Amino acid sequence: MIFGLAKDPVAGGVVRVGDLDIRDIWIEPAAAGSSTRLHLYIISNTRENFQLLQATTPVSSGSRFLAEVGSGTYVQLESELFPGESSFDSERQHTTIELTGLTSDLAPGERVPVTLRFNVGHPWTIDVPVRPAVGGSPERGGHGR
Repeated sequence: MIFGLAKDPVAGGVVRVGDLDIRDIWIEPAAAGSSTRLHLYIISNTRENFQLLQATTPVSSGSRFLAEVGSGTYVQLESELFPGESSFDSERQHTTIELTGLTSDLAPGERVPVTLRFNVGHPWTIDVPVRPAVGGSPERGGHGR
């Protein structure tokens, strides 16, 4: 079951709630009125499928899931489905979680609450750091954008 409040997922750190591990969750800096990406790495420790339905934060008016279907071409998804005992890495897979309509500037070093809603359990909130995309995820040898 997924529920609760997670407070300290530093870059490269792990937050465990229920049967999921969230690793290296962060947001790219951006100006008010624009959009930015939410990066995360989810590992499922259960055989059950799960679905990420929504990512919300008080600093944006909405969010959306985008899948790359060609060179720079994206389609919007309703949600992101994960098979049991699998992982999702926004750095390596061709799916983007975009936070839209930012209501304030997001500067490196800030932390903002992000609530993740799944198809099972209760929503849960993580204080997510804002950091530049330079070098991608250091834990997994990510790449810059």
